[in-house]
Formats: sequence, structure tokens, C-alpha cells
Amino acid sequence: MSAPLWAQVHGATVHFPIALVFFALFGDSLAQLTWRRPSSGTWLNMARYTVIAAAVSCWPPLVSGLWLTRGNLWGHGALRWHHLFLWPMVALLTGLAVWRQCRPLPVSRRAHLGHLVLLLAIAGLVAATGHWGGQLSQSLP
Repeated sequence: MSAPLWAQVHGATVHFPIALVFFALFGDSLAQLTWRRPSSGTWLNMARYTVIAAAVSCWPPLVSGLWLTRGNLWGHGALRWHHLFLWPMVALLTGLAVWRQCRPLPVSRRAHLGHLVLLLAIAGLVAATGHWGGQLSQSLP
């Protein structure tokens, strides 16, 4: 496949995990704020499945991005910065989704707060990855 097609695939698929990570952060924040209310369980469930969906949906843009760079895992300049934030984000998001799926329920409020802090760090990595990806896309003709 040609590079322009992979660029289109990358551009079309990259926004799903971004939106899902921030939506999961929103749901987990509401669950933490409404911990003693019945609605907290609904927010926890929504965020749980959203984190899993975000982790699964981060792989198509990852594969298309690797195809675009011809397998270059680090690169130079803006690509290097993009990858420096990308790899920890993918690892943490995938690990968080596995943990979220495998942990016993119900979870304590303290454990959930740790999860929320980790998700906040992942959201920061997503924002930084997106920033440097935007810098890359502006430098293309």
C-alpha cells in the first residue's frame, strides 16, 4: 500500500483512542466524585469499557504510523518527540485496560483513585503525542 493511503488510515483512526481516553477520564472522575451514590457504579462501568475500547482502538493508528515511518521506532525531530510520548502511552493504556478487566469487583475508592491518577497521566501523554503528531502533519506538503 502507498504512503498516502496509510497517512489517511492513520488520520482516520487516530482520533478514536484520543476521544475515548478523555471520555474514560470524565467517567472515572464522575465516579470518584459520586462514590457513595448509586450512579457511581454506572460511571465506573462506562469508564471501564471505554478504557478497554481506547486500548483496542490505539492499535490501528499505531500500525499505520509504523508503516508510514517504515518501521522507524524513534525517528528524529518531531517524530522522535511523537514517539517518546507514544510508546509509554500505549504501554500504560494497554496495561490499564488489562488491569481494569482482570481486577476483582467491587474496587475500593482508594484503588480507584490510583487508577484515576494513572488515567490522568495517560491523558497527558495522549495530549503530548497528539501535539507532536500535529507538528508532523503540518510539516508535510
